[in-house]
Amino acid sequence: MPGTIVSLSVYPGDRVRRGQLLVRLDDREYWAVARAADWNRQGRVSGALTAEREREAAAASWQQSEAEATRSLTGVRVAQREFAGSEAAVSEARASVE
Repeated sequence: MPGTIVSLSVYPGDRVRRGQLLVRLDDREYWAVARAADWNRQGRVSGALTAEREREAAAASWQQSEAEATRSLTGVRVAQREFAGSEAAVSEARASVE
């Protein structure tokens, strides 16, 4: 990992043990990049959740519109039958007057 050395715990010729800290690097840039990546990820997650809520709202709206259209079509059919019945009644009334 590239970086600036902040402290050096050993020097040439020193004996070292397994697991011993040898050097400490300046990790401010690493953590800045990590935080930016986390914020970016959080933004994408938030965007995905917003998109999912919008999709659900659109689906609910579509279902409601479809139900309203079905009710309207039913109303049109009822009105057509009533109109046809009224036309028949007018025809009968005309026939009885003549």
